[in-house]
Amino acid sequence: MVTIDYAGPVARLIDNYTPTDIPPERWAIYAHVVRDILHACDFDGLSSVRNNTSLVAAYCDNAYTSGIWDPGSRHYPPLSPTHVEAFCRDVLADQSTRSQGRHRSWLRTIGRRHEPASWPPPNERYGHTSIVEPHPQREVQQLWAHATNLTATTGNPRYQAVIAVGLAAGPHPQDYRDLWADNIHIVNGVPVADFGAPNPRRIPLHHTWADRALDACHQLDGQLVVGGTNNTREGMMSRAAEQFNRRAAVRLNATRLRHTWMVTLLNEGCPVDVLADAAGIDSLRTIERLRPYLDPRPASHTVAWLQGRRP
Repeated sequence: MVTIDYAGPVARLIDNYTPTDIPPERWAIYAHVVRDILHACDFDGLSSVRNNTSLVAAYCDNAYTSGIWDPGSRHYPPLSPTHVEAFCRDVLADQSTRSQGRHRSWLRTIGRRHEPASWPPPNERYGHTSIVEPHPQREVQQLWAHATNLTATTGNPRYQAVIAVGLAAGPHPQDYRDLWADNIHIVNGVPVADFGAPNPRRIPLHHTWADRALDACHQLDGQLVVGGTNNTREGMMSRAAEQFNRRAAVRLNATRLRHTWMVTLLNEGCPVDVLADAAGIDSLRTIERLRPYLDPRPASHTVAWLQGRRP
């Protein structure tokens, strides 16, 4: 497996992290433990690090202040299922169900890594499917049909824009925060999407969705791709999806669109390194976990590739 180069920006982000809601004198007691835990994680990009540094810090702080962990006598705080569930129930109670689920999943992963004897063995089948799966073609058609009906009813093409851009360029959910309709345009004859922070990049649009992405974004007339002009809202993509999903046969999910785009390109023979750069990821972990969804390769193609020829 290809992992992140921890001599790079991920390591610096971890090593320089300092929480704003924990007193400095308390943070100094166990900061090294938080960083050790984070360095051992398999992150697929800087955004994943940012999303989880505060979570691990909060978990360690809670373990220390509640008296269940002494950093001087035990390297890591207890990470058993009981302790993880108690933290999620007591500390994360005010968060949305979606956020609680995401944080619980991440803490369980950390717990299995650092305290494996406390955890039951994972279901083997789950181990092969524990990823947001891409859409089959029929679901893509259903998504587009529902978005088209909403556009006809409301006159707002934002859902068509989200779906078309998602399938044409695979933005990460966080990419939508500063993804304006004007960022979907033509440069030197090539339709592209320009993404800003946290992973700035320019991605050529996949030809099957390029025209629809350009058309929907043109109709948005300078708004955000998710609609509106306020990019300070929390959970912008999630909030947009909630409205879409009220009467949708297939739920709108930015990550499923992204994974569908990735699988499409892999099936078409896109080199893995090219796809990783376009997706803005620093590890091949996600690509590896998408392998079960790839189309079977014809035997003749396999022979040609292994002989160093193009099929």
